[in-house]
Amino acid sequence: MTEDSAQGVASSANRRFWLVVVVLVMAEITCAFETSMISVALSKLYGLYGDPVRVTWLITAYGLTSAATVAIGSRLGDIYGRRRMLVIMLLIATAGSLISALSNDLNIIILGRAIQGASMSVLPLAFGILREVVEDRKQLNVGVGVLGGTYSFSTGLGIVLGGVIVDRADWQDMFLLSAGVAVIALVMVLAVLPRDRPRTVSGPLDLIGGLTLVIPITALLLGLNSGKAEGWGSPMTLGLFAGGIVGLGAWVIYELRQADPMIDVRLLKIPQIATVNLMICFCAVGPMIYPQVLMPLLQQPLWTGVGLGITATMAGLVKMPTNLSSGVAGISSGFLAQRYGMRAVVIWSMAANLLAWVLLIFFHDSVWSLVLASVLLIAPAGTILFGCAPGLIIEATPEDRTSEATGMTSVLRAISQAVGSQLIALCLATSLVSNAAGARFPDEKAYLTTFIYLTACSAVSLAFAFMIPRNRTAAPPAPALAG
Repeated sequence: MTEDSAQGVASSANRRFWLVVVVLVMAEITCAFETSMISVALSKLYGLYGDPVRVTWLITAYGLTSAATVAIGSRLGDIYGRRRMLVIMLLIATAGSLISALSNDLNIIILGRAIQGASMSVLPLAFGILREVVEDRKQLNVGVGVLGGTYSFSTGLGIVLGGVIVDRADWQDMFLLSAGVAVIALVMVLAVLPRDRPRTVSGPLDLIGGLTLVIPITALLLGLNSGKAEGWGSPMTLGLFAGGIVGLGAWVIYELRQADPMIDVRLLKIPQIATVNLMICFCAVGPMIYPQVLMPLLQQPLWTGVGLGITATMAGLVKMPTNLSSGVAGISSGFLAQRYGMRAVVIWSMAANLLAWVLLIFFHDSVWSLVLASVLLIAPAGTILFGCAPGLIIEATPEDRTSEATGMTSVLRAISQAVGSQLIALCLATSLVSNAAGARFPDEKAYLTTFIYLTACSAVSLAFAFMIPRNRTAAPPAPALAG
């Protein structure tokens, strides 16, 4: 092959790579929009339907089905073809969006939201497709970083577009927008992505393991919902948590006994996969959900002695730069990982995250300190982790389990964020200040307690980042299935 022809082949492969990345980004925007847009409509819906608990099911129902479909859809993609499952999940998500858009009955809208949860399978399937079609390891790192960074930016864009729709149109038009994006992504997937390679299924499909995972996850998420409504010490809440924990334990035991499980928990025996997941869980249980702390602090009244007293609109404007910086960081992380390795980039990001929370313990009394910490350190660090961690999982995972392994990480992250949300709420409730009208807010001591908690989570995440094995060049063989 001549030098010119070799350059032509390389150029063609590079164009093909970026075309595949664009298609996968379009698919993940569907997921990002359906996850984020509804949040800006909640206040309006409380007024329309007069029942905050029922309205909250627009988020809870999505969370229930997304946790289950991520786990099941990812594994089915590994078995039957990731492109095929991506098409199916986009079709299901489109149907859910249309159901929510075309009915005024809150119960029907909730049903549509539950069906939309299928879109959460898109990201792990996209990672699997990327690994399958991209042969160059460094190029794969870039693609993973781009997917992670654009997902973070897209969720922020979804919030902005959702706000515009709520203010200027029928709020349900946001479902029409997400359906339109899903249809465009579906057409692009069918037109561009190569057909799945033939796969051999070695044994019967573990439907029991896949379907029963839904039950304990449902119990845990319902427990979180019940805790807000009934109290954390109520018999209902405690019973749901106990049932969820026992159910997860029983599910793990069952899966370990299967020759070809739907979710192979034996993958956690691989040190790199276990360490990366622990790092993500400790980050997700606190630092990754930083808006839950910084947004209230920005808006809290000045009379509380700790709040900064800015309006909700201004708080939203403050949040926007974090979406931009996190998007840039996520996309850049792939190129940094190409040069320095994903392990190094993740360690840098976790160190920056820890530095930010240490600084905020001492400097959280101005808008600028919060803005600079979140824009320059916290948001980019979280997005880099989101972009690079799947790459670390991928390089340690057998190819035929890629989507399953990244899907398992998505499930663990979602559960950790839900738990962390409540732990942060408990920290903020440790010490309150009130005025003559009876309004109560967290005081300086409560926020200090919360910042210390977030700093501790960041420190543990950084410790696990240092424990990630160095210089893995190839995925190990699948863990032994015996025993």
